[in-house]
Amino acid sequence: MPANIYRSIAGWKCPIHGAFSNLNRCAWPDCQHGLEQSCIDVASPMADKIDTFRRVSWHGRGDDAFHDWQTDSMPSWFGISRPYGYFQNRLIENVPLDQMFHYTSVDGALAILQSDRLRFTDYAYLNDTQEVTYGLEVIRSMLSSDPDSASSQALAKLKAFMEEGDPFSPYNIYTASFSTEADSLSQFRLYGPISLGFKSNPIGFGFFKGDSHFAHVVYDPEKQAELIKTFFDLLKQSENIDEALIKSDETKQISTDSIVSHLLQIVAFFKHPAFSDEREVRIMYSEPLEILDKFGQEVARRQFRTSGGLIAPFTDTSDMARQSSTDAGEISPKLPLKSVVIGPVAQAGALARGMRDLLSAQGYHDVEVSLSETPFRT
Repeated sequence: MPANIYRSIAGWKCPIHGAFSNLNRCAWPDCQHGLEQSCIDVASPMADKIDTFRRVSWHGRGDDAFHDWQTDSMPSWFGISRPYGYFQNRLIENVPLDQMFHYTSVDGALAILQSDRLRFTDYAYLNDTQEVTYGLEVIRSMLSSDPDSASSQALAKLKAFMEEGDPFSPYNIYTASFSTEADSLSQFRLYGPISLGFKSNPIGFGFFKGDSHFAHVVYDPEKQAELIKTFFDLLKQSENIDEALIKSDETKQISTDSIVSHLLQIVAFFKHPAFSDEREVRIMYSEPLEILDKFGQEVARRQFRTSGGLIAPFTDTSDMARQSSTDAGEISPKLPLKSVVIGPVAQAGALARGMRDLLSAQGYHDVEVSLSETPFRT
């Protein structure tokens, strides 16, 4: 057993293929950073035992493939998020962002910066009132059109489960919305004259008690369908890979709850193409209620505000934080704010001066404040 090969808890990334691995070796065959053998014994870092890792290959569109190291003791679906993430990035091909921009009113910006908290709105109260059902209909449509869904036990159970009602009801779901555009006239008109530019890394907002995911919103119906199809194909591949393991132990089969959890992370970023001019990226925060209750973890405090004539539930980054990271009495950490753009309003210069004073008073000393390049029209 080679001593210089070890299991990577955080995930080792191949400099050539860019994929994270369970081992400090690439799983791609013939990679110079990989191994010739397809099976290897590795000492476990968590206990005095040996884990056997095998090379598992997942297949995407055409000849595209993803390779991974997985142990004999765990079913392949346990690591299905890695091949899905790889194929998703190949399909969407989003340009990496340095900043993401949250458009808001003057009152909204003041509340955010004085409290060092960013609000996350309940998923059912977003500006697209059909957003929750939209993603579910994409899933149902793909299940109905998939000729192999009946032969897949996992997909057959999912289809029956979705016919019973809303599969996402066991979750509290909140989102914070941003744009890739720093200076968008349409966004200023919709949400207010201030664009707050945050570092595009959700970890900068803190470590949360629930699950958080960051991604670009997908507006193209064909790409939405392709992403769901990719996930379904990976599910079917996992059933084939795990066939012998499941026969010996039925508890190793993927549960419908696990499938729904994965699908939530996908369709929470689907939106009707009519909203594509927003160029939205978002952070989705979800709380699996049964799991949090099982481990005695409180859910994020639910607050309320008015929005478009409605009473909209929301929470914020402080209430979402793990208790150890924001204990009672501690000051909330600073938000990862990098820039502010003042929109085309009558007193933009005065608003910019007030913003600079506010930022200085609140300890945001390295934030650039600029005026929109769009001219103000009376």
